[in-house]
Amino acid sequence: MKKEIGFTLLEIMVSMVVLTVVAVGVIGTVAFTKRSAAEMQQRLSAIDLAEKKIAEIKTQKIGAIPLTHETITTAFSELSSAVMAYKVEKLGVPYLFNVEIEIRWDYGWRDKANPCATNWDSCDKKMILRTVYFSPS
Repeated sequence: MKKEIGFTLLEIMVSMVVLTVVAVGVIGTVAFTKRSAAEMQQRLSAIDLAEKKIAEIKTQKIGAIPLTHETITTAFSELSSAVMAYKVEKLGVPYLFNVEIEIRWDYGWRDKANPCATNWDSCDKKMILRTVYFSPS
C-alpha cells in the first residue's frame, strides 16, 4: 500500500477550530482595548473640564463666587451628553474655600432614550473632584 502525503480532514478541522479560537480572542482583545482607550479619553476630558472650572473659580473675587449649587447642562465637545455641577463652600478657617466639581456623562458609543443632559440620574459615568484653596481677596 502506497503512503499518501497530505493532511486528513480531521487535522484540517482541528486546525480551523484552533485558528478560529485564536482569531476570536484577538478580536475581543482589540475591541476591549479600543473601548478602554475611549473611556480613558473621556475621563481625561472630564478632569480637564473640572480643572478649568476650578481655575475659573479661583480667579474670581470672593464676592463674585456663587456659593450655591450650580448645574451647567451644556454640551461639551469633549464629552457626549455631559452635565457639570459645582459647589463652593466657605470653610471654618478664614479665606479657605472648598470647591467640589461633579461631572456626569454618557458613553459615546451607547444610544440612550434618556440622555444624561436631560436626566441627571441616568448618566453612565460620574466623576467628582474636590479641592481646597486660599483666597485672601
